Amino acid sequence: MKVYVVMGSWEYDGFDDTKMKIFTDKLDAEVYKQELEDTVKINKTYYDFVHVLEKTLYTEKTIA
Repeated sequence: MKVYVVMGSWEYDGFDDTKMKIFTDKLDAEVYKQELEDTVKINKTYYDFVHVLEKTLYTEKTIA
């Protein structure tokens, strides 16, 4: 199962996990990314970068 992790980061300080969100739909992830980027444009000092990272989530079923 693919999940999309959206988070902002700073060039020298690393990632900000307080606003990190995980989505199962890429379109929702892109919308949230745009929201964070709009915050950057308005405040001009919030994040240096906004990332959408695609990860594969492995799940296993346990049979009792």
